[in-house]
Parts: sequence; structure tokens; C-alpha cells
Amino acid sequence: KMDTKYRIPKTTAFVQLVSPKVYESPRSMVLCRIFRSVLGDELNSYLYDSTLVGLSSSVTFDKTGIRLTFRGFSEKIPLLLDVVTERMTTLVSEMEEGPDAHPSLQRKFEKHRLQILRASRNSLLGKPYTVANYHSRALIEEGAWHVDQYINELEDGGLTLAGCGDSVRRVLGGRLAAETLCMGNADTEGAKEIGRIVETRFVQASRLPLSDSERPVFRSFALPTEEEARRIYGEKCRYPLALEHAAAGTQEDNDAVEFTLQVGSDHTLQLRGTATLILLGHLGQS
Repeated sequence: KMDTKYRIPKTTAFVQLVSPKVYESPRSMVLCRIFRSVLGDELNSYLYDSTLVGLSSSVTFDKTGIRLTFRGFSEKIPLLLDVVTERMTTLVSEMEEGPDAHPSLQRKFEKHRLQILRASRNSLLGKPYTVANYHSRALIEEGAWHVDQYINELEDGGLTLAGCGDSVRRVLGGRLAAETLCMGNADTEGAKEIGRIVETRFVQASRLPLSDSERPVFRSFALPTEEEARRIYGEKCRYPLALEHAAAGTQEDNDAVEFTLQVGSDHTLQLRGTATLILLGHLGQS
């Protein structure tokens, strides 16, 4: 269907390339983030004309893989997808050739490495409530990398342009699963064309698709009950358990407390229990 406000034939297409290799280590995640920033620089000149006519795109790397988003006129979305994904693959090859072959890429790589390093350091200097929320999630989430690990890689990890290309090559050349969603004015044939481009560019190149058992799965740890805590930490331990962390900013005078109550999982609560929990959260915020 057309855009309901201006009656313009526009489409939004989401492509998720599922891969466990993006988040397999702090080094891999850091290199993928640098690649994404360099790619953004490259696409600014590549796609400048397309932005003037209302087309836009974004590429992000997260825990589950690579997410690509495209917005604009439905008939141009397949072309935009083809251009962006083609530049992704050629950029990987250029990075693998090293700084001697592509000195401008080396300068961009170093610029974005320093920018991401500065942003990572500053993330722990934010408002106390945001820092408390981050530490809480890092403590409870299984397999979550801490920002300190990213900083170590960015500072002393010996990151190179060729290493960045090699890391992304392992993602794109490894086993992938692709999920595509088209919304808006795209017809059946247009949506299939987007799927064909993704399959040809990535899924077929990876030889075998990613199996369900290989997909990244992220879980939360179960917090110990009072009885379990005393058995683990001794009878004199304080309960509820508390993690205290001093603010990184020397000028920060404010404090924040994040209190976590675990009442079950989606599996045990089922739909009714989950909906009740969400409702209680909304009532608490209001």
C-alpha cells in the first residue's frame, strides 16, 4: 500500500544477516564496528545523489549479525540494496590488500578507531543511572562483553586495516541465515527481487546456510535466592546481593541505584504472565 500521509509509493526493507561470528569476541565486535564506520564514510559519496531523491540506507552490526535497512521509492529499493551490498564486499577486498595499496582507507580506519575508542571511554562517564543500567545488564546477560574489553582491543590490540577486512570476510564468507521484511508499497515481485539479491550476494556465497542450532542465543542468568546466596557466599553475606561501583567521572556528585527483581521467564510466565509484568512496568513508570 502507498504511504498513508502523502500517497507516495515508498517501501521500507529490513534485511537481517544472522551470524555468530560478529559477536564471537571483543576483537571481532570492535573490528566490525570500525568497518561499519568506514563503510558509512564510503557510502556518503556513493549514495549522495540517492539521498536527494528520498532514498536512505543504514548498515549496523549487532550481537546477532548484520542489519541492513533501506527506505525510499519501491522500484529503487532493489537497486539501492545491490549498490550497498556490492560496496560492502568490495570494501572488504580493498581492506585486505592493506594500507600500502589503499592509504586513504588506512586514514579512515585510524580515524574511526580513535573515535570509537573515545566513545567507549566516555560511555562510562555518562549519567549515573545509564551507567548503573549498563553494569546491571552486563552482569546478568550471558556472554556479554564489557566495554573495558573493547577499550583494551582498541588501545593495545594491534588492530590493522587488513585484519579488519579479514574479520568481516569471515562473517560474510561464513555460514549465514538471512531474514527479510518489506513494508509499504512493494509488491510480491519486488519483495522477491530483494530476497534474490540477498541470497545471491550472501547466502549462496556462504555455501551452507546457518543451521538453527548455530544461531546466536542470548540468555539472562538466574539471580540466586537468599538460600542459594548464603550457600554460595556464606551465612554472613548480605541479601539482597549488591554490586557497588564508583563513578568513573571525578566530578560526578550524583548517585543511582538499579534494583532488579526476577519473577520468571517468558517460558514460565506464558503470555498472560508476561503481559501482566509489562502492565506492572507501565504502572510503575507512571
